[in-house]
Amino acid sequence: MTAPLRARRIETVKRETALEVTHERDEVVAMLERTRYKLNGSDAVFNGEEAVRSCFASSRAPFPEQGNENIAIVHADDTVLFGFALTSTHPASLKRDQKIMAPT
Repeated sequence: MTAPLRARRIETVKRETALEVTHERDEVVAMLERTRYKLNGSDAVFNGEEAVRSCFASSRAPFPEQGNENIAIVHADDTVLFGFALTSTHPASLKRDQKIMAPT
C-alpha cells in the first residue's frame, strides 16, 4: 500500500468524524464506500444506510452537542482504526438494545 493512499484514508476518517459532530449525515453517508459502522467495545454492528442513520439518530438524541477528539488513528492493511474521546452533556435518555440509561 502506498503512503499517499494511507494518508488519504486517514484524512477521510478525520473529515468523516468532523462531519458527524456537525450532524452532516448525508455527507457522511456519501463518503462511505460501504455503509457500515462497527463499535468496538459493544461489538454493535450497523450495516446499511438505514442502520447507520439510525445509529446517528439514537446516539445524538441524548448527546445533541456531541464532540469528539481523535486520540489515535492506525492504518492496517485495508482497515483504518481510530480511537477518540467523546464530549457532551447527557440531557435525554439513551436506549441501547433493551437497556435505558437515564440522563446525568
